Amino acid sequence: MSDLPSETEEVNIGNAERKTLTFNVTVAGDYLSLRQFVETLMTSRRVFLIEQVVFGASNSRDTQYLVAKLRINLPYYANK
Repeated sequence: MSDLPSETEEVNIGNAERKTLTFNVTVAGDYLSLRQFVETLMTSRRVFLIEQVVFGASNSRDTQYLVAKLRINLPYYANK
C-alpha cells in the first residue's frame, strides 16, 4: 500500500492517473449494525465504491447474526 498517497500529498492533475485500491471486508452483527457500517462508508470524506456484498448468517451459541462480505474499491489519483 505504499503506492497510496497520503491525504496531504499534492498531485499535479496534468500528470495524474486514476488508480484503485481494492480490498475485502467481513463484518458481522445485526441488520442495523451492518446498515450503519455501510452508511458510515457512504458519508465518509473519501469515496468508497462498494462493488459486491454477499450476505450470510452465522450462529454463536444461541445467537444468530448476519455476516456481510464486502468488496470495496477506493479510487484515488496519483502522479504517474
